[in-house]
Amino acid sequence: MDFTDKNGLLFYLSGESFTAEYARGMADTTFCQDVLIADDTVQGIVLQCEDWERLAWKAPHNIYAERGTLSFF
Repeated sequence: MDFTDKNGLLFYLSGESFTAEYARGMADTTFCQDVLIADDTVQGIVLQCEDWERLAWKAPHNIYAERGTLSFF
């Protein structure tokens, strides 16, 4: 993916690793536990989560949000 024309993009993770290819905030995970990167023949690369997975990135600058609102695109 070409990030030269970002057009408001805040965060992009392809799934090839747990580090985002593009992030306005932190690209590395805050928590990453019990999550695996797998190859699915139908979907391609997928993140496979166990029962008690933890996968998070620090939100500042990686999302648009207002008080009480969380928005994903």
